[in-house]
Amino acid sequence: EYEQYIAQYEPYSDYGYTSLYVWGRDDDQSVALLNDNIVLSMKDYMSDERILSFMGTNKVDETAGELLEFVAKNTDYKSGLYLIPEVTAKCVGDKAITVIEDVDNHDYILATERYIDLQGPSFSHVRRKLARFDREYGANAKVGEASLSDPAVQQSIRMLSLKWAFMGTDGSVSAHGEIAAIERSLADIAYLEEGSDIRCLVLEVDGVIEGFCIYELRPGFATVHFIKTNLALDGSADYMMINTMRQILLVHGIRKVNHEQDLGIAGLRAAKKHYCPETYLKKYMLQSV
Repeated sequence: EYEQYIAQYEPYSDYGYTSLYVWGRDDDQSVALLNDNIVLSMKDYMSDERILSFMGTNKVDETAGELLEFVAKNTDYKSGLYLIPEVTAKCVGDKAITVIEDVDNHDYILATERYIDLQGPSFSHVRRKLARFDREYGANAKVGEASLSDPAVQQSIRMLSLKWAFMGTDGSVSAHGEIAAIERSLADIAYLEEGSDIRCLVLEVDGVIEGFCIYELRPGFATVHFIKTNLALDGSADYMMINTMRQILLVHGIRKVNHEQDLGIAGLRAAKKHYCPETYLKKYMLQSV
């Protein structure tokens, strides 16, 4: 029933089954219906603060007012409402509610067809990275499907994730949170596979797994949840990403990919913009005046 409900709307990453599960910390997330709108209670991606969000277009002012009153009275929750999809935010008409664009949480939407030939000046930097990787490793590199239930694949993903956290981040809360989310997806893969079409691609160089992408297929689109490579291999991130986009299009026939948000992290924003998103799924915050 949940999947049928959210299928009415654009594929916002926060509302997907897999995202809710793997990013849920201490099982502190829940879903409810209010005025025929989906309400999420969850922890903020960047902190331990609990937040409320909702998606829908029915009695939006009434729903927002009730939820804002709830968080105002409950100190366990961060003040305001968060991750509000644009379709919902546009329905707000109550002058007592302020609508604030939340650029840090806009989902990046990629068009897979653009990654077949990488035409145009906007992809020149990606083409250079790919050429560099091909010269050094291309003859012995390949990207292919792998089973997330395979212990050897799981071990490689864990090692690459830790190496990424050490080499590619500043040890921030978001990095620790992502490592935990990856671990949860691996530990509970049997459970996730029951409720979603979750897939894995791996990059092998000389027979060694040097990159991976965990993604989810849904009707008409895919969501890239985690994509990491050995950053010591120059150009490996671009090679993994471009081949993932091509695989999603050529094997599964899917033309749109949600690359999720950047959370306002400068390095993550630069990395996501590097792949030239076609558009964004915009999100907003709601605050009482």
